[in-house]
Amino acid sequence: MASLAILSQRAHWRRSFVTLQQSRSVTIGLVGGSGFIGYNAAVRLTDAGYNVRIISRAPQKIKRHTLHQDIAIEEGFATGSRFKSNSGLGSIMRKTAEAAEESGTMDDGGKTKYYMEFHRASIRAKGDNEELRRALSGCDGVINLVGVLAEGFKRGGFDDLHHKGAASVASLAKEVGVKRFVQMSAIGASTESDSKYARSKAHGEEAVLREFPGATILRPSVVVGKGDGFFCFFDKMSRCSPMLPLVGGGSSKFQPVHVDDVAESLIAVLASRFTVGNTYELGGPEVLTFKEMLQKLLAYQKKWRLLMPIPYAAAHVQASVLQCLPGKLLTNDQVRMLKRDNVVSSSALAFKDLGMTDLLTVQDALEDSFKFRPYGF
Repeated sequence: MASLAILSQRAHWRRSFVTLQQSRSVTIGLVGGSGFIGYNAAVRLTDAGYNVRIISRAPQKIKRHTLHQDIAIEEGFATGSRFKSNSGLGSIMRKTAEAAEESGTMDDGGKTKYYMEFHRASIRAKGDNEELRRALSGCDGVINLVGVLAEGFKRGGFDDLHHKGAASVASLAKEVGVKRFVQMSAIGASTESDSKYARSKAHGEEAVLREFPGATILRPSVVVGKGDGFFCFFDKMSRCSPMLPLVGGGSSKFQPVHVDDVAESLIAVLASRFTVGNTYELGGPEVLTFKEMLQKLLAYQKKWRLLMPIPYAAAHVQASVLQCLPGKLLTNDQVRMLKRDNVVSSSALAFKDLGMTDLLTVQDALEDSFKFRPYGF
C-alpha cells in the first residue's frame, strides 16, 4: 500500500496542476516527440489548447510527417504571428496567421494562442545533461514517449533508452519543477519477463515513479495508424514477397489501438486530477491474432499472399541472423515477445476509465494508411 506521504503528495499534485491549467496556458514537453506517437500527440495537444515543446535528438524528423493541413513548419522563421526560437532550430507554428484568424484562435494582439517549438536534446547524453535540462525548463508537464522495438548502435539499447533514459528525464524534470509526468510504457512490461524490451520498460516505470510517485503510466498494445511500425512494415514486405511469415503460427493475440486514441488518452490524463499515480492499459475495440491482422491488411488491399507458419524454434534461428543485418527485420527478443498475448488484462484500468468508449478500429487505421494507394503491387 502506498505510504501516507506519497498519497498526500499525489493529492497536492492533483490540486496544483488543475489550478495551473485554469490560470494560464500550459506547456507540455514531449520527449521523443518527433516519433510516430509524438507527432500525432502534438497535434491533439495543440488542438486542446496546450503549448507543445517537442524534445528530440533529431527534431527535424517531424518534417517527414503530414501533421495537419494548418501547420506550417519553418527553419529559423515562422509564417504564423507568434514565434519562439530555440537553438537556431526555429519553431513549428500550430497554425498560419490566416488559418488562425479564420478559426478564431487569434488573441487580441493578432497572435496565435498556442504553438509548438523544437528543442534538440538527447536523453543518452553522458554527464550533466544541460541540453535536456534546458529543454525541460519551463514545462508544466512532461510526456516521455521514447521507445524502440530493436536495439541499435546509434539509437542505443533498451536499458539505455527505456530505463536509464526515463530515469534521466524524470530526475531532471523534477529538478526544474515540472508538476505532471506521463510515462509511455507497453503492455507486458514486467521485471520478470524473459524479454529485454519488457524488462526495460518495467524498470523505466519504476525509475519514473521513484522521482514522481504521482506519474501516470500508459501501457498501449500495438499502436496502429498512418506511418505505424506494423501494417506499414508488412505492407512493404508484401510488395516484394509472395509470402508473409507467421511467427509461432500467428496465434499471438493483440489488441491494436489507433494512434489517435493514444493521443487523445494523453489529453484525458492531463485534464483529470484523478489520473495521478495510475497505470492504464490501452487496447482497441478488437482482439485479433497476428494472423488475423495480416489477413485484414491483405483483404483491405485486395492482395493474396501465402501466410507461412514459422515455428518459434525456426524463428529464433532466423532472428539470430536477421538481427545482425541493417534494419533488424526480426530479433530474438521480438520472437520472445510474440510468445505472449499483448492484450489488456481484465483487472487493469483502461480507456473506459478515462471516459473514452468510442474507439477507432483496425479498419480505420488501414484507411488512414492506405486509402490513397492503388491496390495490389
